[in-house]
Amino acid sequence: MEHLEFTLKQLVSVYGYSTVHTKLDEMMKKDYEDLRRIFEKQPVEKQTEAKAKPKVEQKQKQEKEPVDEERNLMSMRDKKIKILKKDTIPQESVPQASVPQASVPESLSTAAAKEAKQHQKELEAKKRLELEASGIVPESLLTEENLRRWILTEKRTFAYIARTYVGCPEAQVATVAKSFQIESEISKKRAEIIRGKKGRV
Repeated sequence: MEHLEFTLKQLVSVYGYSTVHTKLDEMMKKDYEDLRRIFEKQPVEKQTEAKAKPKVEQKQKQEKEPVDEERNLMSMRDKKIKILKKDTIPQESVPQASVPQASVPESLSTAAAKEAKQHQKELEAKKRLELEASGIVPESLLTEENLRRWILTEKRTFAYIARTYVGCPEAQVATVAKSFQIESEISKKRAEIIRGKKGRV
């Protein structure tokens, strides 16, 4: 074994790892092909004799299985796999599943909206109680400085400010912000949409 290792090291030092590896791979493939040709050309008599023999024990089968796996791997190594990019796949070959769009009943959407409003009011009331318990008047937090920071810098909605910071109704927060000429991004977009619709009419 030491002599073999020494010889391999000499080969690697002269030719490099990749060359030695490639050459070994080629040799193994050649040996495999030669053996395959020999075993494929077995006489018909031997094949019939093999069929006549009793079934091989399970242990022998298990020993042969790894050899079959090796053969499969060797045969797969030579095969080329074609990979198609997503863009190159023709659209006709991809079946389009038609998913029926479920229409949400109006009663459900209005019920959800009512539930959301109720939840908002509950959170506002809870925050108000917290602030009052700390001796803070909720309305005193609705200063121009606070509203500019919350709406323009932090990009908070009136509803968020109402339930998280001040414990006042959302409408009150909107009115005070409007008095300071502070407009949220949502309000601006809504106004643009309304203006666009009016322009079309």
